[in-house]
Amino acid sequence: MRAAFSFRSLLPLIAIASLGASACGGDDFDPASRIQGVRVLAVKKSAPYAKPGEKVELEILYWDGKSDPDDQRALEVTWFGGCKNPAGDLYYGCYPQLAELFAGPPSADQLQNVGTGNRFELTIPDDIISSRPAPLDGSPAYGLSYVFFTACSGRLGPPPAGGDANDVAMPLSCYGPKGELLGPDEFVPGYTSVYVYDELRNENPVVQDFLFQGASSDRQLSVPRCESSKCPKYELRAIIDPASAELDPTADPTPDGTPIREQLWVNYYATRGTIERPVRLVNDATKGWNDETQASWEVPREAGTVVLWAIVRDNRGGVDWKERRIVVE
Repeated sequence: MRAAFSFRSLLPLIAIASLGASACGGDDFDPASRIQGVRVLAVKKSAPYAKPGEKVELEILYWDGKSDPDDQRALEVTWFGGCKNPAGDLYYGCYPQLAELFAGPPSADQLQNVGTGNRFELTIPDDIISSRPAPLDGSPAYGLSYVFFTACSGRLGPPPAGGDANDVAMPLSCYGPKGELLGPDEFVPGYTSVYVYDELRNENPVVQDFLFQGASSDRQLSVPRCESSKCPKYELRAIIDPASAELDPTADPTPDGTPIREQLWVNYYATRGTIERPVRLVNDATKGWNDETQASWEVPREAGTVVLWAIVRDNRGGVDWKERRIVVE
């Protein structure tokens, strides 16, 4: 869905320093694997390595840890595209481009770079590779596009008036139903990048299943809540297609001539309970495949639905995930 409102009052985007953060809200003392507030967990691209002129669909995975798992609030997700080949390939090099893009009333063409909703279609410019100098080291010529996003549990708007502009980390804020300013556990900014090549491709990894204590994700399961000093633990295991570890044609082979494959890893998350070893290596670039990718989840003391995720990423921008729900009785 394309945005239907004017962004002139919200932009120019000239100092979005906080967009370089980890794209998560909530208490800093909570484990990163536990979802307490509004969190953006991943952005999946239909083509992690795109081609000039291609349309790339971006899909966001987020969760609102402040609402009922079975009755989630609708978050306002907004996308800002249109940045290509920023200085130094750095995300904050996009600020002048975004400021120029939204310096005046946006045209119909400019609005193609703004969208709302869980999905966003990015059109890669035809000249994204040809408009920049070729690498001096002989590596494949490429282009780079950044897309920024926000996830707000209320309404997106400009920052409060009257404050020192230097104190504003980004010129966008999130407001509640009574106009109150919402904090980082209700408002998540972030960005993602899309590399563009004439020939090179990268496919997303494939999560085939997400096992809970050996049971497939197509089974609805319930477990008893913790009622003792030592809470039960259950095994989590993502089943990943080994073909997901693709050859990396841009990486030099090992000294013995072995081709380098992508690095893959899996992150486990839960809305409640504690996950031990929430990040596991799936494929090492030189040592190869690792079958020991399991983690353990300690059941919470409170009853209710718990949502779990297994998110697999590669080192070239690919991502895939599976979600499952466990009823704690």
